[in-house]
Amino acid sequence: MSTVIDKLCKIMKNSLLNAFSVLALDVEDDKEETDLASAVKGGESASRIDKGKNTRTSSGDVQQVKNSNWDQQGPGASEEYKMPLVWIDLEMTGLDVKVDRILEIACVITDGNLIKSVEGPDLVIHQSKECLENMGEWCQHHHAASGLTEKVLQSTLSEREAEMQYKSFMHPLVPKG
Repeated sequence: MSTVIDKLCKIMKNSLLNAFSVLALDVEDDKEETDLASAVKGGESASRIDKGKNTRTSSGDVQQVKNSNWDQQGPGASEEYKMPLVWIDLEMTGLDVKVDRILEIACVITDGNLIKSVEGPDLVIHQSKECLENMGEWCQHHHAASGLTEKVLQSTLSEREAEMQYKSFMHPLVPKG
């Protein structure tokens, strides 16, 4: 039987798997941004720094090519990215997903510009007292201090019920991949 996190990951995988392929990561652009940041930090004005990049022509000559990205002020490529991003926050009894259990789940869905569009339900999942007593020291201390341990003991929501609520919540908001 899969854990709730495994099932949620499967739901999200189809929608988010292509997210990183949409992002065109260009090492040269990253280098230019790093160089620009270093130059500005060194006291040069960003407007005075040459915003082109050197490329070699077929004859081997170095030719400077303007990078239009530097000249543009305004939204970047993320504006073109319309698929929702699902951000899930889990509080767990530990970090081993094969052994540890989910105590609380919360979710935010953003657009490609990371603008929050929907906030999901914040669900506290019941776990046994024995389960909570087996948590590591850090989890016991922090979950007790935040009041989560007591909320978990008082909750009547099962992992399966939480999974079904999240499936119902996400289904109309996240397109199938």
